[in-house]
Amino acid sequence: MKSELSEIRVTKANKLVEASLAESAVKLTLRDQKIILAVISQISPSDPDFKSYRLSIDTLAELTNIHKNTLYSEFERISARLASCLIKIKEQDEPKGFLHTNWFADIAFKPSKGYAEFSFSRKLKPYLIGIKDTFTWYYLSKVSSLQSVYSIRLYPLLRQYLPIKSVQNGKTEGYRIISIDELKDILGVDKNNYPRFADFKRRVIIQCQKEISEKTDLAFDFEPVKDGRKITKLKFNIKSNASFEEVVEKEEVAKPELLPAGYDENVANMLLSEVPELKSKMGIVTLLATRLDFISASQACLMYTNAKDAGKEIKDPAAYFLGILKHQEKQAKNSHNPDMDDMSWANRADFDEF
Repeated sequence: MKSELSEIRVTKANKLVEASLAESAVKLTLRDQKIILAVISQISPSDPDFKSYRLSIDTLAELTNIHKNTLYSEFERISARLASCLIKIKEQDEPKGFLHTNWFADIAFKPSKGYAEFSFSRKLKPYLIGIKDTFTWYYLSKVSSLQSVYSIRLYPLLRQYLPIKSVQNGKTEGYRIISIDELKDILGVDKNNYPRFADFKRRVIIQCQKEISEKTDLAFDFEPVKDGRKITKLKFNIKSNASFEEVVEKEEVAKPELLPAGYDENVANMLLSEVPELKSKMGIVTLLATRLDFISASQACLMYTNAKDAGKEIKDPAAYFLGILKHQEKQAKNSHNPDMDDMSWANRADFDEF
């Protein structure tokens, strides 16, 4: 049976991806970090505000690899860490400034109803909602099998710098240079651990390199960067992992996703959030996210939602959105100054035809 996690996407502003634990903060376990990512995945970047987000007991058991009968007692300790962990986010307009905030304002565990409910700290809203650029997304399934607290933090840090466009030989590559001190902060490596670069390299970086390349769609090489005679930075050469194979239902193999030029992540996220029926038609979602701008897609989603709320039957949501795309492209072809915000076609549509 296909895992619940296979289609769940995590989207965060890059400043949140690069957040570190505040000094003397409670250390999070691997299980804790997976739960945070799963709750974040409930958010649509186009949502107007935070809501309360739920994870089922089954999902929590799968994420933590804890049997449901044991989870009832263990989750009290997990939620205490999650609610008290303080993170540090660098402020955009303050070179030396930062924000200290908790991940969650409160967590309610309701086993009789079969779920746990999470409310995010209000200060995190700019980093999880309304983000239109400088963000990173990935499927939760890509990190759910990682067993290192360092690997699960390093993966999104590298994912930021993997270009969307394909390059020669059909591969994608990018690089990132980061100071060792900053990298340790983000990974949560204690300052007193691994003072020698050789130990940090052997015990942390090489272990992450091995696990990420074996279990995710990314791979990387790295090289030290010196300031004089001292190694102060690392350069990561990041690429899509051609050897990565994820066995899914019917023994199909999911290849690393190469997205076309012009692909708009915000449009894709909105479509998947507002129209869950499109999750089974990712090829159409990719096409729409490449050809529709955010405003047009927002208006199309609004028309779709209003039609459903009015009780109209929409037999094929994909056909509805493709019809809007066809209408806009026809208008652009026939006009020197097309109004790409014109949604008159959707207003006139007989939804029953879809």
